[in-house]
Amino acid sequence: MRIAFLCYRGNMKSGGQGVYLHALSRELAALGCEIDVFVGPPYPSELPWARVQRLENQMFWGKRFDKRRGAFLDRAAPWKIFRPLDFYEFAVTRFGFLPEPFAFSVRAACAVQRALRAGARYDLVHDVQSLGYGLLWLQALGLPVVSTIHHPLSIDLRSSLARDRSFAERKGSLTFYPVRTQARVARRLAAVLTSSQASRAAIARDFGVRPERIHDVRNGVELSEPGAPRARPARCELLFVGRCGDPNKGLEFLLQALALLPHEVGLRVLDDFPAFTPLERTLRELRLE
Repeated sequence: MRIAFLCYRGNMKSGGQGVYLHALSRELAALGCEIDVFVGPPYPSELPWARVQRLENQMFWGKRFDKRRGAFLDRAAPWKIFRPLDFYEFAVTRFGFLPEPFAFSVRAACAVQRALRAGARYDLVHDVQSLGYGLLWLQALGLPVVSTIHHPLSIDLRSSLARDRSFAERKGSLTFYPVRTQARVARRLAAVLTSSQASRAAIARDFGVRPERIHDVRNGVELSEPGAPRARPARCELLFVGRCGDPNKGLEFLLQALALLPHEVGLRVLDDFPAFTPLERTLRELRLE
């Protein structure tokens, strides 16, 4: 098979989508598939098993927090801001919207069409949760398009609204997450892939995708062969790997469980611990500092 992967943030440090792109494309290439990757910044590290096409955007969402004069302009080519998609992204970020998934999907659709005109033939287009309208454009050309949704953005929106303490914060949450756009696109794709029964139920409920079109394929994990036995550590320790400031990761529940365990049991958190969050209060109340 020849597969076109679309991923709007491809670096493994940008979150799970970059890790998923890296691992899945590698394993499919090992099975003999030809892999073309169309990816936005921050770009992934080398993917020697794939043909990678980097799709430019000026990352205006991040630049809106840079207060230096003219920081939103590309200093080497400031005129780029007037290109249609670039100007669209610049304009809507001023109002708090996240245009990146939509704009990426349009750029990716154009890039895939250029590849088709050059002779490429794809058996599948696999989107990694951008869910922009450009995917429907590719599907209208007759390409089978699927998307992986690890969980619908409606979950992130509800978590964000629960943390908001002012009208301005609530408005920011409601404008930031493109939930309606992603739901419209997801309902129209050839299929949706996800990685758990809980996510499958959430996608059906929140995005309105018919359950029979959602496929729970899980996330495959293959561990390397164990080496020599390791010495037991001096103390029993639990390991948490994830963004601890994200309530979807469940660290708060792990802390509550830790408080019930003997004092000798420790917890190592692999993340930058966010200051001034509800987790700090939880640590104090449970006496886990």
